[in-house]
Amino acid sequence: MNLEKRERLIERCGELDLFGGGGAPKIIPLVPFEEFFDGAEGDAGILCNVPAAPDDDAVLTLLREIQSRPEVSDVCIAITQVEDDCWPFSDTIVIVASTTPETVSSWFPDDMAPDECSAETGDHFEHQALNIPEGSQAIWLWFD
Repeated sequence: MNLEKRERLIERCGELDLFGGGGAPKIIPLVPFEEFFDGAEGDAGILCNVPAAPDDDAVLTLLREIQSRPEVSDVCIAITQVEDDCWPFSDTIVIVASTTPETVSSWFPDDMAPDECSAETGDHFEHQALNIPEGSQAIWLWFD
C-alpha cells in the first residue's frame, strides 16, 4: 500500500471519534471511487464482507461500469472507519443517478449485492456535501 496516498485519504476524514486502534470520521468524507482505490494496491477496505469477497480489481471494474452509465453522474466511497496500519474502510458506496435505488441495486451481481439500498443515509450520519444534478438523487448502498 502507498502510505503517502493512505495519509491523504485519512486527512480527508478530518476529526475522528477515536476508539481502540482507529477512529470514525465525525463528518463522513465522500471520495471519488478511483481516488479511494489509488494506492491501495489490493488492500482497499470495501466489500470485504460480501459473499463474493471480491478483490479490488473486481470492485473497480464494476464501479467503472456503473460510472459509465448515462444516468449516473457520480460514484463515491464514504470512508466510515480508519484503523492503524490499514487502508481506510468503507461499508458504503454512494451513487448519484437519475434512477431509483432498486435499479441501482440491480447493477450489482447477487454475490456483491448491497444489504441496503436507499435514497436515505441509513445511519443519518453527517457527511460531506454532494453535487446532485437536477433530476438525480444520491443513492446509498450499504454492505454489512
